[in-house]
Amino acid sequence: MGEGKIEEKEKEGKNGREGKRVLGMLLGLMVMECNSGGVKDPEKVFLTEMVNLGKGFLGVFVSFGDMITETLGIKAETKKSEIDGYFSKIENTMKVVKEKLGEIVGEYGNYPNVKEKVEEFIGKIGKIEEGAKEVALGASGEDKIGGATNAGQDAVAADKNSVISLVKGIKAIVEIVLRDGEGSADASKTGEDDKRDIGKLFDGTKDEAKEENIAKAAASIGAISGSDVLRAIAKDGDDGDGM
Repeated sequence: MGEGKIEEKEKEGKNGREGKRVLGMLLGLMVMECNSGGVKDPEKVFLTEMVNLGKGFLGVFVSFGDMITETLGIKAETKKSEIDGYFSKIENTMKVVKEKLGEIVGEYGNYPNVKEKVEEFIGKIGKIEEGAKEVALGASGEDKIGGATNAGQDAVAADKNSVISLVKGIKAIVEIVLRDGEGSADASKTGEDDKRDIGKLFDGTKDEAKEENIAKAAASIGAISGSDVLRAIAKDGDDGDGM
């Protein structure tokens, strides 16, 4: 083989190596571009979407948790319309969250395990939405929950259908929100002796209505948690007429 051909072969080999080097550099630049935002990782986008959605969802349930802690936050002077407004807000929020989760599942449905869990979660949100809607139906009007709030005023009997709606709605939410074993429908933190003393408050003997017994009565009520009350409402809903 002549020297000319040898030099030509060496030149071709060098050019081939240079071509591969350039190609490698171009591929590297493309990868860098992808990582810098040119093409987003679908899994990372999915998780980001879930985190962003979770922030708004958490805000709703922080409020809901506060409400449970304060035994639904309902007082004698609370208006029915205020309860209606609160549960209507929960219903609407659940609806929006459910729709957004549905969109995310549709877009990132290639993650079977995540999709299954999210769809299960959507089902639970739907039950909370329906429960909130039911409660709102039973809490309409400007009347105060206490009914007779003025001295000498007779209490008005509660509308049966409204009560049923309230209990059914709260029961549906309780079954989703409270974990198994959380809250007791039969909760009673009052000792037998204290119960007898508390009973004396109502026997018409003024001497028995002393501070000690009044304090026991307050402690008896305060010792039962909001989750206990909710669980009791749900249990009564199972035992009550029309539930």
